Amino acid sequence: MRRVLGIAAGVLLSACGTEAQGRVAFSQVEVQAYLEREAARTLPGLAVGAATCPAQLPDTVGTTVTCTVVVTGVPLYYDVQRLVADRFEARPARPVIVVSDVVAAVQAKLGAEAADV
Repeated sequence: MRRVLGIAAGVLLSACGTEAQGRVAFSQVEVQAYLEREAARTLPGLAVGAATCPAQLPDTVGTTVTCTVVVTGVPLYYDVQRLVADRFEARPARPVIVVSDVVAAVQAKLGAEAADV
């Protein structure tokens, strides 16, 4: 089973949807479904569980809550911020890197697929 590790090296998850000043916005009912779709799309082959968010999303512009998606047993956290009216932005709270992808990249760079990383 692959391990997912959140570190401050780079963001793996990207977004799609309605753009608002270069940022992606969501209506309240779309947040959890969006997080599940994006985790499955950007982390192919990993087991993506259901997203969970607080019962109430922020009602004040600029307010943020944290939602969670469990991927192969590791909770990934997303900041969901109210932009305007019923529009939200969702982004990983921390960068996400799949450890097996890092291992493959190091082995490829070294030109030694049999190398222990």
